[in-house]
Amino acid sequence: MSVWEKEIYSKNKQLNKYPYDSVVSFMFKNFGHLSTEERGKIKVLEVGCGTGNNISFLAQEGFDAYGIDISLSAINFAKKQLVKKNLNATLEVTSFSNLPYEETYFDVIIDRLAVTHCPEFIEESLIEIKRVLKINGIFFSIFFNTDHNGYTQSKDIKDNVINNFGIKQVINDYLSLAPTYFMDNDSIIIKKFFIIKDKVKIIREFNNISHSETQFILTK
Repeated sequence: MSVWEKEIYSKNKQLNKYPYDSVVSFMFKNFGHLSTEERGKIKVLEVGCGTGNNISFLAQEGFDAYGIDISLSAINFAKKQLVKKNLNATLEVTSFSNLPYEETYFDVIIDRLAVTHCPEFIEESLIEIKRVLKINGIFFSIFFNTDHNGYTQSKDIKDNVINNFGIKQVINDYLSLAPTYFMDNDSIIIKKFFIIKDKVKIIREFNNISHSETQFILTK
């Protein structure tokens, strides 16, 4: 059982109902001009969809929405929300490193701070995401980066950091659920599998916490 199932979703925590602004902005910037009929032909997968807040948004906007998460409780909650809103989407419980889809199946894949929480399967997950992404498809991915307080204020940081393809893994108090990967400025592992079309670092300050993330627009 994953930590997200055991400690979060099965305990009715993080039951988000509203889409994240980063996902809304990305979709409208790239696909807002499409008609309802055209949107229905765009297959969009969110990896780590959680309770489906982004999935409901995608379905409501007319896209052919798919979502996966490792947590059964999260997927069940997401399905109930879709029924309440009379929306359709395809949801499955599976890992990012073993996607149950054919090659070049999706036009768009969204990863909002999901792969960054995969302590053992980042490379495998990116390989799978690349496999199911269409040749001219877009992968929108967000990683925590090394300016995040979760990285800069970690205790015994030298003992808890693993450098691997430009990824730094830290076990810390701020993000204590599981090891978290923080992307450095070189973004080596991203470059290994994808072409970077756009890269933006965003830092938000709240409650004396510096939340720093890097947003990528990627193709293969």
